[in-house]
Parts: sequence; structure tokens; C-alpha cells
Amino acid sequence: MAKTVTGVKVQAANLKPGTLTNISITPDEGWVQATTAHNIKFTSASTLYSYGVIQIKMPPRMILKAVGETVEIKSQDKSFTATTGKVLNGQIIEIANIFGPEVVAPEAPHDFDFWIYNSTNQNTAIDAGQWEIQTYARFQGDDTDYPVDKGFSKTSFVAEVGKISAAGEIQVTNAVTSGLNSTYTLSFIVNGRVEKYGKIVVQVPPQIELIENKVPSSGSCV
Repeated sequence: MAKTVTGVKVQAANLKPGTLTNISITPDEGWVQATTAHNIKFTSASTLYSYGVIQIKMPPRMILKAVGETVEIKSQDKSFTATTGKVLNGQIIEIANIFGPEVVAPEAPHDFDFWIYNSTNQNTAIDAGQWEIQTYARFQGDDTDYPVDKGFSKTSFVAEVGKISAAGEIQVTNAVTSGLNSTYTLSFIVNGRVEKYGKIVVQVPPQIELIENKVPSSGSCV
């Protein structure tokens, strides 16, 4: 025979957050080092209410605005009214008070879909790294964050290789068909920065004969 016990109290420390699912991050402009908007999606396991908080621990290779600065937020499905987030220590963007007093919080499970603006993609065309999302309940007059749901992904997104475009024609000191040694000057524009200790690889046409280990090179950035 089943027996119902009333008056049982469960300590908050014994509760565990629900699991967020379907989490994804997608840049609006995907090339390396692009400062752009990023689309965040996830499905909640538990319902958030008026003073709910979303914290996104962004991928470690992304570059955020300075700690303490605000970022623009836009709910794609208009399910919450918060329009700004704040950059916190630890690569975190926090969106607080996501529902205004006039908004009825959607029941879980709910598909969240929003944009975070003015963050920068990673410096190279590799995965930006592991990231996670945590939701909290925060009550009026109480600054304590009470965990609600949590989810993470081991991968995020791979930035695209930037484009290189010619800034002018190749200049040749001895533009003749004989075997004279010549100096070739190439001018080009890159989308992303070439980091310190980076390198530039030039693949020349097979008709140009290079002397192995004896090709001097120099360059400048403007």
C-alpha cells in the first residue's frame, strides 16, 4: 500500500539543477576576429520567472568586451524583455531580470533564442572551445542566485578563414623572360590580424625558380 508523507522538507543544498538541452552558439559573421552578433539557443528544463537570470560562460577563445561593460541583447522570439547584459569575470555574460513585470514567464520546457552583440570571434580558424549556460532564480530584495538549470557543450563553433585580397599588381624589378634574379613585391589586404610569431606563406607559380634557403624576404604592415 502506498503511503503519502506530508510535512517533509527538502534542504535546498540537496536539490540539483535541471539540464539545459539543445544549446548552440552561432556567429552572424563567421570569419576569424570578426566583431559580430552571436545567436544563443537552448531549451530550459525548469520555468524561470520575473527576476530570472541567465549566465553564459562564453567559449574561452572568444574575445569579450571589458569586464563591467554592457552588451546589447535581443530576444529573437520576444519571450523575454531584457535588452542588455553585463560582462563579468570568468568570460561570463549575465542577463538579469529577463522578464519584466508585465511579461508572463513561459512554462518549461521553453526554447530560448536570442542574440548577444559586439563580441569577437577567435583569432584563428579553430573551435572557440567549451562553453556553458546556467540559469538562476533571483527574488526581489534578495541578491542571492539560486541555481535552476545548467547545460554545457564541449564544442562551440569553428571560425572561418578570412579572405586575402590583392592591394595592387605584383611589382617585379626585372620583368623580363631571361634568368635574371628579380625582386617581387606583393601587396595584399587581410581580414584578420597576423598575430605575433605568425607567418605568411606564399606559393609562387611553378614558372618562377626559387633558390632553396637563399631567398631573402622582408615586409611591412601599413
